[in-house]
Amino acid sequence: MDLFRIEEGNLSILGVMIGDDYKEQRDRLIKEGISSETWILNKGSILINPETGVSTRYLKEATITLDGICINRITFQADFSSYPNDVADSFLGITKEMAKFGIPVIKPNWQVLDDRIVNQYRTHSALWDVEVNMSISGSGETSISLELSANLTDGNSQIAVDAVSVYTSLSKLTRRNWQLEKYCHKSGTIVF
Repeated sequence: MDLFRIEEGNLSILGVMIGDDYKEQRDRLIKEGISSETWILNKGSILINPETGVSTRYLKEATITLDGICINRITFQADFSSYPNDVADSFLGITKEMAKFGIPVIKPNWQVLDDRIVNQYRTHSALWDVEVNMSISGSGETSISLELSANLTDGNSQIAVDAVSVYTSLSKLTRRNWQLEKYCHKSGTIVF
């Protein structure tokens, strides 16, 4: 729940959503300690400490990349020393969940290549694309990425100006619903 959250077709990765302000989200992630000395400023990457990140003993490292002044792409990449069944299933599960709000363009399908086997799943909607890529090398080392990208972008690969308010409105609505969920769990609270 802390890493990925989905509501009404809106996906949050570490609390970051499409249309968010890059600097604001970058600062928030740093404040939460989701950063390290290997911060690459020009690529906007955050290296997560495997001991405090995804709970699996196979995790070697994970990064999140934020693109755009108004964030138009969020990529989560994780590398594992061997294939993590539970984590891999959850990544595919996220994309399948998002498929309820879009169209599966590429369905999960393992392909065997010379030096590795790969799997890809991609879902498309009017606002966003969600894509999961998996790659397992001969030694078992596994790389999994999940990418959320905005569709309404201009020629400079930035969110089109008239679309920014759409993304931010959806983000605010989704976050408000998450806050209401928290209040609903308190006994004696009535939410209208």
